Amino acid sequence: MIVTRFADDFVVGFQYLDDARQFLSELRGRFAKFNLELHPDKTRLIEFGRFAAQNRRKRGLGKPETFEFLGFTHLCGKTRDGRFWLRRVERHAG
Repeated sequence: MIVTRFADDFVVGFQYLDDARQFLSELRGRFAKFNLELHPDKTRLIEFGRFAAQNRRKRGLGKPETFEFLGFTHLCGKTRDGRFWLRRVERHAG
């Protein structure tokens, strides 16, 4: 598990989908104890990372989803020699 946090925004990464689902369920329960809830437009599970494109291609799905965090769109990319690269693209207002 990896957590990246800034103020009240955070991104959590897991290797296994079951772990991510369990974390999300428990997080919702924990927030509910304090009458809080996760923002429905900002909270989702996506397949992302080094093997996401390859795994999605095998299942006949499109490119991995992107996500917004701290003013950047984050997406899966590759270097010229084929290694995984987490790309951050700054959003432009307009």
